[in-house]
Amino acid sequence: MLEITQLRKTYRDKREQVYALDGIDLAVKKGEFLVLLGPSGCGKTTTLRSIAGLERPDEGEITIDGQPVYAAAQHIFVPPEKRPISMVFQSYAIWPHLSVYDNVALPLKVGHRRLEQEEREKRIKEVLALLGLESLADRKVTALSGGQQQRVSLARAIAQRPKVLLMDEPLSNLDYKLRVRLRSELKALMHQLELTTVYVTHDQEEALAMGDRIAVMNQGKLIQLGTPREIYQQPLTEFVARFIGEMNFISGTVRQIDQDEVHLETALGNLVGKVPKDGQRPVVGQKRTLGIRPTDIDMIPEQTAEARGDQVAGTIVSAQYLGESIDYTVQAGPITLQVKTHHRLVFQPNDCVTLQFDPKYAIVIEPDDETGWGKRHE
Repeated sequence: MLEITQLRKTYRDKREQVYALDGIDLAVKKGEFLVLLGPSGCGKTTTLRSIAGLERPDEGEITIDGQPVYAAAQHIFVPPEKRPISMVFQSYAIWPHLSVYDNVALPLKVGHRRLEQEEREKRIKEVLALLGLESLADRKVTALSGGQQQRVSLARAIAQRPKVLLMDEPLSNLDYKLRVRLRSELKALMHQLELTTVYVTHDQEEALAMGDRIAVMNQGKLIQLGTPREIYQQPLTEFVARFIGEMNFISGTVRQIDQDEVHLETALGNLVGKVPKDGQRPVVGQKRTLGIRPTDIDMIPEQTAEARGDQVAGTIVSAQYLGESIDYTVQAGPITLQVKTHHRLVFQPNDCVTLQFDPKYAIVIEPDDETGWGKRHE
């Protein structure tokens, strides 16, 4: 449905030319909910605005349903109002002097998407019912809550029957509990409508909960594309691993490779991990980083531990009770690790413990300084 090929956008920063987008290749399937995820300045909003026609890239192509809306080589640039897209903004972008009904109706009364009155009224009623706004149709939007206003913005976008729906951090202004509820409803609605959606966020939890696939971006480049499970469990680089959830990192040197297991010599001794699927396989002697989630480290009292090669001695530095878990900071030799446990065993500061690493959950990835990403802007 949506294809982006070698998209580039540059800006001048003082005397330096910097890339907002640096060769983005991306294909979104019909009905797919794709999340663009990354820190501020990574290029995700520039990508979204380029699809919408609000930014004009320097190079590359954008095709929607087989029709080019931007192609640098052919000098094609379809203006935003003629692209088969709708966009939902962080700021809602609704008309405060109009009612809910009129906010949804206005784009269908004017412009190239206008409809005859009978068809327009039928479509508006369908969309308001779909989003639970029927009883609020005559109310001024300024009298609505933030969540209701965002539903109005979404209703207006859906009523235009776009081929691609673009969403730029639409839930970020809402409180946490409302965000959690709406993101579940929003994803279900998009699948119900089979509407191709590109959704921008910097919130990793939101991305994992909503995306069919996640495109992780940094410094103008697409770093990794995959399902939420793949991105979380099989990050290809240290950047992705740091950005998606919590992760402990232990630097080391590759000493041995046994089929899919890599042995690293580290400050904590010999530790074993696996290369992520699609990850670059290392060679003996290379510097690599072992990553392991705080929830994937087993922690047991020192006196009950059996001697094993995948164990490391440590001392509890601090403990934080967080309701569903207890977060520990543990000093293991020269390295400080984060360990997250439930309530079966409770440790106190200065307790001596044994940390157990399971190679099944430890990944061997490229360090940040070997990924080669240069300076980029959004």
